[in-house]
Amino acid sequence: MAYRSISGGLSNESMWWGPGIRNALVVSNHAQGIPHVFLRTNRPVHTPLGMLEGRIILGTLTESLFFDRSLANDRRSAIGGLITLTMPFDPNLTFGIERLVVRPMEALTSLPGRAADLLVQWDELVCVKPPRVVGEGCNPRSDHLTAVFGRWIFPESGLEMYAEWSRTEMPGSVREWLTTPHHTQGYTIGLQWVGGNDSDDSYLRTQLELTGLDQNRVRFDRPEPPDYYSGRAAPQGLTQRGQVLGAAIGPGGSSCVSRDSANGFLGSTLGSARNSSCSRFPSSVLV
Repeated sequence: MAYRSISGGLSNESMWWGPGIRNALVVSNHAQGIPHVFLRTNRPVHTPLGMLEGRIILGTLTESLFFDRSLANDRRSAIGGLITLTMPFDPNLTFGIERLVVRPMEALTSLPGRAADLLVQWDELVCVKPPRVVGEGCNPRSDHLTAVFGRWIFPESGLEMYAEWSRTEMPGSVREWLTTPHHTQGYTIGLQWVGGNDSDDSYLRTQLELTGLDQNRVRFDRPEPPDYYSGRAAPQGLTQRGQVLGAAIGPGGSSCVSRDSANGFLGSTLGSARNSSCSRFPSSVLV
């Protein structure tokens, strides 16, 4: 269903938000698709600030089919939004903001009432009142993740640079933002370069991407943040069918991957990945 530059409908497609190639922090195709209704722009909208595109989804999440026999927490609502703005002075420079809010839900009839969660749900991630123990003494109503990103392409030189930065708890003041900007943060930084030979259509591609979701205690007046994608309002957290909705490296993970390829079929990958419970040593693979 479409009207001018706006379209809407029902879908369960897998989505990928943000500029990351190997890891998307908020929504990726790592998990199964979310059954949802959506409203989005079907073409860029001209504004004085640049070309604007956006998407809003409202759907339901399903827990893993294993390990949990409780019927009381099977349903969660999920509402997400994504806005991108392409700069008028450089069509190759794009900035964006994205947010996902997940809340427990007893019945599907409650879903329409969750449409405003994207703007009104900003629960604190951890307790700040005694006893200062994560999950004790506080009852957050939602689990949420907010991110900003940018992407800059230089077509003449074949270079692309991008970055995505997220937080699971927004700062309560400007002072908090300035003193501890890395509190509950996750990040992805990457670039890729493509160079070719016009005489024989051969080319070489190089990619480098770093992602970090590991959490450290940067504020000593508060407990250490929990792992990424783990839930406080719902035990299943930000998952669909037991798989995280965002980066495939999982809660508390970090990765560094370099990939080189020639003509799209011969290359090598060198990388390392670590999660909160184990680590994988660097490996090189010929593909």
